[in-house]
Amino acid sequence: MPKFFVAGDVHGFYDEYRKALDAAGYDYTNEDHWLILLGDNFDRGPQAKKMVEWLKNAKRLIKIKGNHEDLLEDMIARGCYTSFDLSNGTLDTALQLTGECADFTDLSLMMRPILRDMYNYFETKNYIFVHSWIPTDVHYEGKIKPWYQEGKTLTWMEDWRNANDVEWEEAMWGNPFKRWQEGLNKTGKTIVFGHWHCSTGHAMLH
Repeated sequence: MPKFFVAGDVHGFYDEYRKALDAAGYDYTNEDHWLILLGDNFDRGPQAKKMVEWLKNAKRLIKIKGNHEDLLEDMIARGCYTSFDLSNGTLDTALQLTGECADFTDLSLMMRPILRDMYNYFETKNYIFVHSWIPTDVHYEGKIKPWYQEGKTLTWMEDWRNANDVEWEEAMWGNPFKRWQEGLNKTGKTIVFGHWHCSTGHAMLH
């Protein structure tokens, strides 16, 4: 029977991630041991290269896409960086992987196979694994606005599994604890997520 080891938001801190896996009893030689990474594998930490090698070579690994993978994909598509890439650590990831000049051609060749092999969600009988939350319907009192603006109302999306890329992007950035508190899970399953500080959830519960 498979045993899942789940981690989220490694953010380039590879050594800390491996120590946590070891402490949890993960054994890469055990065919029943599976890994689930909930996204945000890069940016901010100093070990992007080790994370790339891990993502390429780890066995029985299910990779969920996070908002920082989305940022990396956008930067590669542009072929240049913005101040947003600088503040979020995406440029630093590019520099770690390609050198001082941030070669976007090399970055694309290195990362596209990894990014293509990521899922928006992974589902079992009792659990749904995502980066932050599953997509919801977004309403702005009849007005069309960018998904990241304030003042929106979220409602349950029945067909969330078939949500489009924009709807999944919105789901990757939101506060999962708030969406849980608002009752935006009618799947009958437990949603397992990363993205947000655990202290937020504890504060909401106490």
